[in-house]
Amino acid sequence: FGMLSVKARSIDSSENPEKVFRQEAEKLKEKFAVLQIIPLKPFEKDHALILCRLKK
Repeated sequence: FGMLSVKARSIDSSENPEKVFRQEAEKLKEKFAVLQIIPLKPFEKDHALILCRLKK
């Protein structure tokens, strides 16, 4: 299993953060099974945690 923290505003400050989270999860899908995207609100604005597992 792996966890990736995504700070949407550091990737694209003009794009909707939810869209950035989905785009980054799509990039991971080449080698990983994305299990869950967890928004970190109210603890961190425009951040998410992507939980994934290496594909066999």
